[in-house]
Amino acid sequence: RKRLRKNVTASVEKIESLSQAIKSSEHKRIMDVLRSSTSRDEAAETLGISARTLRHKLQRFREEGVDVMRAYAR
Repeated sequence: RKRLRKNVTASVEKIESLSQAIKSSEHKRIMDVLRSSTSRDEAAETLGISARTLRHKLQRFREEGVDVMRAYAR
């Protein structure tokens, strides 16, 4: 039982680590595109997502304490 619990714990930690890596990669890509775009609409198009989805992702970043205003302020 202990061995199974240890394996499950290790698997969960790997999944959480992967999840964090994906979030970090997504955040970096979005911010890079926002910096090089003239508008959020243009950034959304470049990212292949709707402007609404981009808005929701930016809101989620803000809720996580990330300052996103500078990335697209001109």
